[in-house]
Amino acid sequence: MAEVTAQLRPGRTAVAVRVDTSSTGSGETGLLGVLEFATADAVRHVRTCRTWKTTGSEPAGDWSGPDFDDSAWAAADEWAPWGMAPRGAVAPASSPAFQLRREFHLPAKRIVRARLYATALGLYEAHLNGRRVGADELAPGWTDYRKRVQYQTYDVTDLLRGGSANTLGFHLGDGWYAGAIASFGRHHYGERPSVLAQLEVTYTDGSTERIVSDHAWRAAAGPLVSADLIGGEDYDARRETDGWTQPGFDDSGWQPAEPAAVTTPPAIVAQADAPVRVAGELPARQVTEVAPGVFVFDLGQNMVGSVRLKVCGPAGTVVRLRHAEALNPDGTLHTASLRSARATDTYTLRGGSVEVHEPRFTFHGFRYVEVTGYPGVPPLDAVTGRVMHTSAPFTMEFETDVPMLNRLHSNITWGQRGNFLSVPTDTPARDERLGWSGDIGVFAPTAAYVMGSARFLTKWLRDLYDAQRADGAFPDVAPQIGMLGAGTAGWGDAGVSVPWALYEAYGDIRVLEEAWEHWDSVREDGGFQDAGMNSFNHYAYGAVGTWMYATIAGIAPAAPASGAWSSAPAPAVR
Repeated sequence: MAEVTAQLRPGRTAVAVRVDTSSTGSGETGLLGVLEFATADAVRHVRTCRTWKTTGSEPAGDWSGPDFDDSAWAAADEWAPWGMAPRGAVAPASSPAFQLRREFHLPAKRIVRARLYATALGLYEAHLNGRRVGADELAPGWTDYRKRVQYQTYDVTDLLRGGSANTLGFHLGDGWYAGAIASFGRHHYGERPSVLAQLEVTYTDGSTERIVSDHAWRAAAGPLVSADLIGGEDYDARRETDGWTQPGFDDSGWQPAEPAAVTTPPAIVAQADAPVRVAGELPARQVTEVAPGVFVFDLGQNMVGSVRLKVCGPAGTVVRLRHAEALNPDGTLHTASLRSARATDTYTLRGGSVEVHEPRFTFHGFRYVEVTGYPGVPPLDAVTGRVMHTSAPFTMEFETDVPMLNRLHSNITWGQRGNFLSVPTDTPARDERLGWSGDIGVFAPTAAYVMGSARFLTKWLRDLYDAQRADGAFPDVAPQIGMLGAGTAGWGDAGVSVPWALYEAYGDIRVLEEAWEHWDSVREDGGFQDAGMNSFNHYAYGAVGTWMYATIAGIAPAAPASGAWSSAPAPAVR
């Protein structure tokens, strides 16, 4: 998908495409395409069909222009209309993020309280009167959007202006809803993201006013020309629309927002887990030019998040950033382990002064960043890592006189940072990033030692329950995606082992009461209806954390209750 508004103009227009047939072997190929554009009265489409002309030889002259004489070209053969066999439905490889805005006027009354309630089928970032609302990343997070979607609440009292115009704006991206998930492609829940918002204003006289997402909003594509969690972002700063989140912006060229076509609305619930936030930054420690114009930055630590880029150069310059966890022996990025994950962000300069860019709707697992296209030689501070994870506090420190054990603890904490991002993933780097129940099933006790995990894992358990099969089997991943199974030994156990780990750590009986409703495959005597479920698979290295903390540090819960701990040096341990 490409944004071509700037290339269209009134009058005659030609759509021309050069197709490379070298990879087909036979020299034959096909083309599917559609140009969609909106006029003042309608949305129009130009699709590939038999009215197109084609040639197998290199034409002379400006063959892509509207005045070219193609009368000698042959008519194209039409295999089938758009969307029909043999190709079927066609989905774009990526989609742009959109900008939505609503300008409104508030009466000249004193505001005592204002709350913004927001959620999306997709990802959103809210702005009010030119200022960002909150600091949440990748909101509203990942759930099974067919069943449940979380909303966030923000106090925006200080951002509103009584007695004058105000503007509420949203960036809206595909996220997990319509974007790529793992290696399974796009559009698992829907094809078009949508946002749901309600701004509730309360005045000192007791009256209230509500601004809601409705037909009065306006929408347009913005500088984020492509945004995908697996693939990365493409941002063109030349397309920025200054002032669009503030009153007085001219949005007459924007389109009316369309109501979302949701056949069966999901349950809209308050967010259970803490939001994803930028928890810290990692400055680059070293930059190496591994080939002419190819610079590799080393952040010194495997992390999850994105990169802040600082650059200055001519307008139209494209800077590309690729991310990887390791290097090849020659110092270049090792990307084979990423499989199909592109893990690449691009930034097209606006030109002029120093530009600073932070991706909005993607994240990567990486230590190294390859930068190409940078004007000149990038300084060390051209790249800064932004560490992102679910914003839960770390609850312990661990240090011994054995460097290997200290490093193991560091790996555990950084691994938890990287994989606790809306769901407990198996890996934040390659084309997977799924909430595997087997991984968290063995890691949950360690997780509760290291980080406040009650809210995060309680939310994930609801993802697990949402995907539980009618026969009681828990899924291999939650949220459930693709054709992955359920009831697998070691994975399905998480429906029992994770609630128990939370109870042991925090003493909250409610997590067991909620889990009990889903244990219909467990007999009254505690045995399993399916013997194949009665197994544990201890393969996550982080699971040794519970043993290490209890045996070496002498730290172990004295009873299932928050705050009750016994601590003593373990005897005969050196």
